[in-house]
Amino acid sequence: MVNKKRVEKVGIVKCGNYEQKKIDKVIQKVLKLSEIEIPKNKKVLIKPNIVVAEVKKPKAVLTNPMILEAICKILKKNNCKIYIGESSFMDTDIAFKNSGVEKIAKKYGKLVIFEQDKLIKINDKKAKVLKNFNLAKTIKDVDLIINVPKLKTHQLTKYTGAIKNLYGCIPGGMKQKLHSKAKGEEKFSKLLVDIYQNIKPEINIMDGIIGMGGRGPTSGKEKKIGYILASKNAVSLDVVSSKL
Repeated sequence: MVNKKRVEKVGIVKCGNYEQKKIDKVIQKVLKLSEIEIPKNKKVLIKPNIVVAEVKKPKAVLTNPMILEAICKILKKNNCKIYIGESSFMDTDIAFKNSGVEKIAKKYGKLVIFEQDKLIKINDKKAKVLKNFNLAKTIKDVDLIINVPKLKTHQLTKYTGAIKNLYGCIPGGMKQKLHSKAKGEEKFSKLLVDIYQNIKPEINIMDGIIGMGGRGPTSGKEKKIGYILASKNAVSLDVVSSKL
C-alpha cells in the first residue's frame, strides 16, 4: 500500500525547447503546480547533473544551464545566497566551465566543487550499505537544497533521476570506490538510498525536455521528452518521471 502521508504532488509542464523566456515561465508554473514556495533570505544550494567534463551530447546528458538560470532568478529576487555545487566523475572544474554552469554560478552566486570543499563525516546506523561516508560541508551548511537532475536511462540502475543525482554529492574519487563496494544493481541502488536519506533535498526540479535513452547516462541516444517536472519529494518525482 502507498502511505498517503508521504506522497507529494508532482507538477508536470510541457516544454519543447531551451529558450530562456519560455523556461522562466515554465519553472514558475511547475513550482506552483507542485505547491513549492521558494523561501526568502536563505542560503540555497543548487545541485545539477554535470556528470562529465567532455560530452558529445550536452542537451541529453547535462542539466541545462538555462533551467539553472531560471531558478537563480527566483532565488535572487527572494534575496537568497546561491551556491551551485557538484562533483562530477572527474575534472569537475572543467565540467562546470564546458557546460556553461560556471558562468551562471558566477553571475548569481558561488560555485562549489565538492571535492575541494571541507568535508564532514556522516554516520548512519540505519543505512543498508553505506553506514559512514564524507560529504562536502556546504551541503550541511545551507538552509535549502534544490536538486535539479536530468531524466535519463542508466546502464546499471536502468533509470537515473532525482535520487541518483545525489550520488554527485560524494566528493571526487570516492565515487569509484563506492561502485566497487556496492556491486550489482540492487546493492548499488540501496547505497543511493543511504545517501539520499542523509541529504533529502527540499525541492526537486527535473530537466526532462531532452533526455537520454539506451546506454545512459552518457553514451545513449538523445530523446526528446518535452517536460519539466517538480516535487518536494524526490521519490515521487522519480516515480512519475520514470513512467514518462
